[in-house]
Amino acid sequence: MKKKIKNIFFSLKILVSTGLLLYIILKFSPSFISATSALFNPYLLIAVLGNSLILIQILAVLRWNIFLKAASMNIPLYRLLKINLKAIFWGLILPSADGFALIRIYYLEKEHSAKKGIASGTVILEKVTGAICLCSLALIFSFFAKNISYLVKIRIIITILLILTIGFFLLITRIKLGEKILKKKIFLSKMGKNIAQYLDNLNRILNNRNFVKATLKALPLILLVQLFCILNVHLLFIILGTELNLINNLVLVPIIQILSLIPISISGFGVREGLFSYLYQTLGVDISISFTVSILNFIFLTGFPATTGGILYIIAKLKKNS
Repeated sequence: MKKKIKNIFFSLKILVSTGLLLYIILKFSPSFISATSALFNPYLLIAVLGNSLILIQILAVLRWNIFLKAASMNIPLYRLLKINLKAIFWGLILPSADGFALIRIYYLEKEHSAKKGIASGTVILEKVTGAICLCSLALIFSFFAKNISYLVKIRIIITILLILTIGFFLLITRIKLGEKILKKKIFLSKMGKNIAQYLDNLNRILNNRNFVKATLKALPLILLVQLFCILNVHLLFIILGTELNLINNLVLVPIIQILSLIPISISGFGVREGLFSYLYQTLGVDISISFTVSILNFIFLTGFPATTGGILYIIAKLKKNS
């Protein structure tokens, strides 16, 4: 029964993703062939590929390693890179644009079962801090942006997202859910105790002073990863013959990234493309261009790393079975 429900839920996600993409294509009828034919600058393409597949991946591993060390988990950087790439591969089938974070938690806690909750805390704190930084970047640069329609509404949306993110962080750090579950007799089963212990470990690690220091230490790397992701979009627009004010990208891309996390479609497909098409249309960008940038950005930032992760997974499976 549970398997059937999961299959139905997964099928709905695929339908939503496909439906959103088809709606955008049919409604706006963008000329994708003419847009992609503008990919004539090999040097910029190499820069985008190097930025997304090498630089961003290395910085992402370095920032994660800071949180892991704060949790007394010393894992080699090459091992973290493998986990990250394989997680991106499996995350392609999950809802939201950052579903691979759950896979990272799974891999880490599978290898370090004695630190359940603690391992999760490293990923959760990294992601929450990143979301707060993204919202803050967008809000700050929105006061320097030009030619963006509905700028006041955009600031309101950013502020709401920032408040919700901070609220979520306060919820998981201040409310001791593990203790509350243990107090309820109905949850005193083995599963209930495991859940309570997990939440208790998570709460303790998120309130650990070492994690506060780790967050401050990792902050520059978190900001660098986000800035390089935004730079990727900026370069893709240039490649497609559309030069935009970088500040406008610093406002719009964070909004797209955060809203794409809403788990209503597979890997954020449809949601992300719709947001790119709508928001950049307010800047006068042709929808065929913004849609193509969205697809290409996904291919570079997620597709290529996911392919690498898939190859690593297959190699590991073949070695295990040989």
